[in-house]
Amino acid sequence: MSELHKAAGRIGPLTQRHGADSPEVAAAKTEMRVVRIELAICDLINSAPAPTPEQLDRLRRLLPPVGITGSAVAA
Repeated sequence: MSELHKAAGRIGPLTQRHGADSPEVAAAKTEMRVVRIELAICDLINSAPAPTPEQLDRLRRLLPPVGITGSAVAA
């Protein structure tokens, strides 16, 4: 949780320094959301039972091949 507190703690000072609508504040809010998502994913993974080999295969098929970027997948 300290990562989340650290990310959230940056927003107030940046808001005071640059204003609520500044790019710096927007970036800090985005970073806080990313940290929150990372923590949620880690919690989900740590609480889930071990997947079966078949489930692992299904999950692997959801991911793009190695070396393919997000923009190439969307094309």
